[in-house]
Amino acid sequence: MTGIIVVCHNYLGVELVKTVKMIYGEVENLQGVCFLRHESLETLKERINNVIKQMKDADRIIFLVDMFGGSCAKTCCDFLELKEYEILSGVNLPMILELISKREQASSLKEAVELAKAAGTKGIISLKGFFRI
Repeated sequence: MTGIIVVCHNYLGVELVKTVKMIYGEVENLQGVCFLRHESLETLKERINNVIKQMKDADRIIFLVDMFGGSCAKTCCDFLELKEYEILSGVNLPMILELISKREQASSLKEAVELAKAAGTKGIISLKGFFRI
């Protein structure tokens, strides 16, 4: 199973996971991790490590982070060599929903990441242009 860990500044990741659970109900191997202003990177790394340990069924993990190059993304990079892990930046709700619904159908981690990227990008729409207002 593919585990999904949403790691973001402040409570964004945790709140995105709550929103997914509001839509889907309880979701296995999906966790949010927050990184608060006063915390050290070591604290963030410990928090991520604890979440990974909770995902006993996950043979691969996708970290969804808020922005490329930020503290959350850099800290997740420390875990890339451990297993079949990947990091995708620019997390949004459509990206997570697509991963939840298709993560077990994806034949590889790369395919799951591509599905998430496509859904995340497709979910960004100018409504004025869409409705031709």
